Amino acid sequence: MLKHNLRSKLFYNVLAPVYDHIILSTGYRAHLRRFVQGVELPTKELHVLDAGCGTGLVTFALLDKYENIKITAFDYSKDMLMAAEKFQEKENYSNVEFYLGDIESVNPLKNFNGEMKFLEEESFDYIFVSGALEYVDMEKGIRELAKYLKKDGVLINIAVRNNLCGKLIGKLMGFKPYSKEQLLNALKEAKLADIKEVPIIEKRARLCKMAVSGKKLF
Repeated sequence: MLKHNLRSKLFYNVLAPVYDHIILSTGYRAHLRRFVQGVELPTKELHVLDAGCGTGLVTFALLDKYENIKITAFDYSKDMLMAAEKFQEKENYSNVEFYLGDIESVNPLKNFNGEMKFLEEESFDYIFVSGALEYVDMEKGIRELAKYLKKDGVLINIAVRNNLCGKLIGKLMGFKPYSKEQLLNALKEAKLADIKEVPIIEKRARLCKMAVSGKKLF
């Protein structure tokens, strides 16, 4: 289960309505958007899972770049999802469905009406995770998510660095960052291959963020 301490509840529930304004003012949204849109995906029709989607930053960045894409997005915070759906309605985004869900135990997802949705294993071409594995048992979370990748599907984790910057952010937001070695080992233990660090171009973003990917070969 996700960790529910006072700081994480405060940040992700009470501050959910103004979360996008906070990350906009710090430049984080622009950095994340440029990184996501810089990851070149195939032009064929793709099914993407955005795990721990928050207010939909990764989801909306992908939808702005790719037409032939269908996204299933979920998060544990109802308040963050409400902000995502509000933005979706305002900007008239299609091809995305938002659900309540837990990274450590994905099925079943639920919509706001309490209706359940069960994801089929091996059904996604890509899975994106951004700043969410820090709140869970990372190894368990990656193993769980890997089940839903198709053969040759790719998991991309945009993680908080385990340095001074990352630790300060973690203290504020109620999580503890993992080291790069822990992330890479977790991907290996989930039987993902072609594991590598995905370059983040912008220096400011690199101070606190890193991205790693792994492919499901069988």
